[in-house]
Amino acid sequence: MLRSAIILLLLASVQFSLAADWPHWRGEARNGVVAEPSGWDGKNWIKGELWRRSVGEGSATPLVVGDRVFLTGWNGNQDSVICVSADTGQEIWKQTYSSPKYGRFALGDQGFYSGACATPEYDSDSKLLFTLSIDGDLNAWDTTTEGRRKWSLNIYDRYGAKQRPEVAKRRRTRRDYGYTTSPLVIKNQVIVEVGGNKGNLVAFDKNTGKELWTSANRDEAGHTGGPVPMTVQGVSCVAVLTLRNLVVSRIDGSRAGQTVATFPWTTDFGNNIPTPAVFGDSVIVTSSYNHKSMCRVRVTLRGATKVWENIEIQSAVCSPVIHEGRIYWAWRGVHCADF
Repeated sequence: MLRSAIILLLLASVQFSLAADWPHWRGEARNGVVAEPSGWDGKNWIKGELWRRSVGEGSATPLVVGDRVFLTGWNGNQDSVICVSADTGQEIWKQTYSSPKYGRFALGDQGFYSGACATPEYDSDSKLLFTLSIDGDLNAWDTTTEGRRKWSLNIYDRYGAKQRPEVAKRRRTRRDYGYTTSPLVIKNQVIVEVGGNKGNLVAFDKNTGKELWTSANRDEAGHTGGPVPMTVQGVSCVAVLTLRNLVVSRIDGSRAGQTVATFPWTTDFGNNIPTPAVFGDSVIVTSSYNHKSMCRVRVTLRGATKVWENIEIQSAVCSPVIHEGRIYWAWRGVHCADF
């Protein structure tokens, strides 16, 4: 999380008509893995800058859908949602709304982040773009009508989340960065880590904003990049690293919101930041603030079991990528470990 302007650099070597879309936090499969070539020639990836554009402060990643790029940024007490041409960088449409630079209960580390921090979520069926501001404004934008806002609500106001408490063993490590987690669309629902008085997760109807269910788990929201879809013994679930635990919840039918598994995980400074990495029946969690390790957790419908934990490896911010039996991450260097 860097307190700096978002600058998008698009490379002349990229052929947008052939490239895969990047419509979600961590890409099409939500795991940071893509099948297309990287462009690496043995020395460089970058072949020449095609265009650049500043969109304000924040740390949300861009989305690429077809020939369009969706961006968010903060400037002058406003969040902007911007659609530009992937080929030229020219603005196609822009929507703005009032938003503070920090969340209403912000505490600590304001030199490291500001503005729009949650990556937007694009739904290919409805063509809606969902954004979540640092102060809890959840918006649905219709990308077919120049970003017209279809519905909105503020999750602080509706669900009464309080300032995140001290959860570490040491004193004076309390932190609150506001809302940083990306919304997650699965079928007709958009799932948001709320951490309020009705549950850690809340699912809304993606077309209307109507509440569909809340999770049995009531932990405060963590500071990760977003919830992660997971299938557990054939059951649709979602994994989320809250302020206190790795929690896996069902999202199917009448049982939606029920807790499948809980695995304790807390850090100094409320820094449960790296998004959990899901692969099959396992989840990789990691942190580097007092709880300095990386851990593989196996999940069944009966709960969670630790497969291994290694205190010699960890990531403080970067979410791990799992590919062909190995785990990759960047934290003070680039690292690889056996899954």
